[in-house]
Amino acid sequence: MIFLILMAACYTGVYLLMVASTAWQDIATGLLLSIVLTWIFRSVLLPERLPSSRRILRAVLALPRFLRIVIRDVFVGTWVVTQCVVGLRPIEHPGIISIDIGDSTPLTVGIASLSITFSPGSFLIGVDWEERTMFVHVVDASDWEKIHDDMKEYLTVLDAALGTRSRTEHLPVPGAGGRG
Repeated sequence: MIFLILMAACYTGVYLLMVASTAWQDIATGLLLSIVLTWIFRSVLLPERLPSSRRILRAVLALPRFLRIVIRDVFVGTWVVTQCVVGLRPIEHPGIISIDIGDSTPLTVGIASLSITFSPGSFLIGVDWEERTMFVHVVDASDWEKIHDDMKEYLTVLDAALGTRSRTEHLPVPGAGGRG
């Protein structure tokens, strides 16, 4: 039930952004449309086994810390790339940083990879599921230990919020097998 309420709230927010208004009439219309659409499409929205309310609460409580990390990396990445483009900072040490993903789930790794790629100057190259390693290219890898720790923080926060499964519980990842 909490999941459906959160979905309706998200849909209402999207509706308000779409109409670019926060008038009470628009909020009421968006909320009504969101509730109706959530009810109609509940079988599509809800997985067969819902996450527990406790798990959803942990994810919601971790959201501010996660957003702080993303926003910090976007600002820092934008500043570094701007300095490189303008010519204030030469690109001397571009590189690839490997990050151990440990027992993180594919969902956690996917969200972390997407979030890392939001920041200008860094993007995911790939994930080696057999070695449990994620490879990220960065424009300036001169302080690779700090960059590694910052990127590992994504996985730490997401693992705490979403929970991890043991290595034996991982579902097979498409394309992770042999390289032909």
